[in-house]
Amino acid sequence: MKTKLFSILTALFVFCSANLFAQTNNDAIAAGDLNDDGVVDVADLNALFKIIDNQGTTTEPVYYWYVGQTDPSTMTEISPIVTDNTSPGWRLIGTELPDYSSANKLWSADDIITTGDSLAKQYVVIPTESSACPRDGFGSDASTVDMYIKLDNIITISGISYKVYESIGRRKKYDLDTY
Repeated sequence: MKTKLFSILTALFVFCSANLFAQTNNDAIAAGDLNDDGVVDVADLNALFKIIDNQGTTTEPVYYWYVGQTDPSTMTEISPIVTDNTSPGWRLIGTELPDYSSANKLWSADDIITTGDSLAKQYVVIPTESSACPRDGFGSDASTVDMYIKLDNIITISGISYKVYESIGRRKKYDLDTY
């Protein structure tokens, strides 16, 4: 509690000091303008709180999900990033994770991803904070109907934790709704 109060008071002091100097000095505006909008105001205080919440980082997390035949436990980076609807690889979700449902899918079974030229284990990797998972044709979690196993190991890449699903059989196409 004391640490949080100290952080808030420090933030207020920095904000107020920057605001005072910003009226007379453009360098002070740059120093106090945390959101780069050219003005030192309450929005910069909100940006400061976000930096504190993110433990000092100024960038928002960027979330991806993966489908392919490469074992994700061997991966150290988000690569390759694909933008088409047919290739294996990592796909951008964004800086926020939506609430997924049958009406708001991360991926639709209408789009089929070819994960390889031959039959092999298939992996689906989704941020642990996401509600999404591969689903069978009836909307059930694919790990509860003997299609995929949700592995116990969680991988972390670029500071984001991911849950890993592994196909029970060998596959070369991903054609499941994911939500």
